[in-house]
Amino acid sequence: MMRDPAWRFVGALVCLALVGLGWVLIAGPSGQGAGGRVQGDAAQAPSAGPRALHASTAPVAAQTSSFELPPVDANALPVRPFAAAGEVFTDNLKEPYQYMGPGRDLDDEQDPDVVKLGLVAQLTGSAAYYGLAMQRGVDMAVYEANEQGGYQGKKFVVVPRDDLFDMGANANAMVKLIFEDRVRAIIGAVHSGNTHVGVRLALKCEVPQITSVSTDPTITEVQIPWAFRCLADDRLQGRALAAYMFGKKGYRRVALLNQQSKYGRMGILEIRSLARRLGREVLLQMSFTGGQKDFSGIAERLVRLKPDAVVIWGLYREAALLVKALRERGVAAPVLGGDGLVAPIYPELAGAAAEGTVVTYPFDSERDDPLCREFLKRYREKYGHDADSFSAHAYDATRIVIESIRKVGTNRARIRDAMAATRDFPGVTGPITLDGSGNLVGEVKLAVVEGGKFRKLGEGGDGGP
Repeated sequence: MMRDPAWRFVGALVCLALVGLGWVLIAGPSGQGAGGRVQGDAAQAPSAGPRALHASTAPVAAQTSSFELPPVDANALPVRPFAAAGEVFTDNLKEPYQYMGPGRDLDDEQDPDVVKLGLVAQLTGSAAYYGLAMQRGVDMAVYEANEQGGYQGKKFVVVPRDDLFDMGANANAMVKLIFEDRVRAIIGAVHSGNTHVGVRLALKCEVPQITSVSTDPTITEVQIPWAFRCLADDRLQGRALAAYMFGKKGYRRVALLNQQSKYGRMGILEIRSLARRLGREVLLQMSFTGGQKDFSGIAERLVRLKPDAVVIWGLYREAALLVKALRERGVAAPVLGGDGLVAPIYPELAGAAAEGTVVTYPFDSERDDPLCREFLKRYREKYGHDADSFSAHAYDATRIVIESIRKVGTNRARIRDAMAATRDFPGVTGPITLDGSGNLVGEVKLAVVEGGKFRKLGEGGDGGP
């Protein structure tokens, strides 16, 4: 009987009805689920392609006298069709990640005379500035720790490995640090994609790893209890920049430019999300490649669009050439960017075009803090130039590892436990507290390029989570 086409049609209708009923029960009477909600009065902007987001035709919300960033709500994630059913599960961002293995009770195979710490970063090539700044911070922290007696008479030793800004090379460097060098913990990497590779090896091999440069938020959101970060991630930085752009300055029409990398994509996505939720118009989103030198095409498009502001999320070398191209074509809109621009080479390469650039500033070197001032003095005496965010955060990351070893010994799992318990650690970048996912909880300041130097801008708005 079921071979009769009429019965097949009836059966199909029954199945569709059951699916529809299930959706209503799960997503609620509106039939939307949490992913269909719009935050506040902000209109939902049309979807964009992977390379470019063209001018939106959606109406722009009216300017209000008060400004407040939309709260970060787990229920506001882009797709949550089974939100009601999901309430029974643990919130992975609130509950501390737990290590349930036997590592705490295992004997450590280590060098009897020294305690080795690993450093994995790009130390050669076009973006080596970041890795070399990290290495100076790590070396300084280890030098000072040894001056204070090391660990039970043993000296700390840094084992550096160059990952060449390449994921495959990063994996090889991690394996050598863990199995050949037998390090107790690893500081690194620079590139967020490389750090993603590294923390998965850290998980498999049960070695704690802390990054002081990689800002992709998802590095610590994948339930890897061995991964830590002592730097504000892209969400914190993006919200601080958005508060300044959309709140304090009142920009309403923006162009978003990002480097084709995990760092560039994640940072610009946060800005785009906030712009849409606040009803601001994203005129254009375009990406550029690492090593790109010709930015005339992007500049010509911005000449026609006349944005209120331009946001660049990328590394200093490409950003400098991009800013020069914009100014040469007559684009006068203010330029803002992430911490990838915070390198002395950026204003050097861009020259006068860099003046007025506003950037997120995770390390406030002008803080009235004796610990910070003393660090800056010692760093200048040791290396002959000022410390930057990358060296300062690497210095703090290494101190967190060293102090954890001094508390619990050289067992990797116990070092992990001590690092996970970091609360109000006295860092030269400010007090450091890690949340349940191993991520920094803190405030982000802003800086502006003036006279070829980065100067603190003051309060950058709400930099909270």
